[in-house]
Amino acid sequence: MLAVVIAALLLIPMALVMITVIDQTFTDLTWHDTREEATAVAAVIRSGQLPAVIVPVIPGIELVQVVGPDRRVITASPAAQGQPALSTARPRRSARGRTNLHRP
Repeated sequence: MLAVVIAALLLIPMALVMITVIDQTFTDLTWHDTREEATAVAAVIRSGQLPAVIVPVIPGIELVQVVGPDRRVITASPAAQGQPALSTARPRRSARGRTNLHRP
């Protein structure tokens, strides 16, 4: 009986830590893929092109939108066509003139 209690006292906290680590890892990977896709789309736009339909280049990324300053969707990937702006995050200029993502 004592062995069961000790095992429970060790295994339950370990399981909670593992759940937290897995969740954070998934979040980090998702954010990384999202930034990579955003960088790819921004590069296309900076080259002077604005495709009518955005074809995502990062596997697993399906919802992509280009949203104007007026929060109107300008173009989108096939899975995001006809959707309102999916995020309230907007870029803002830093003191150095760089654009940073701002989450209101």
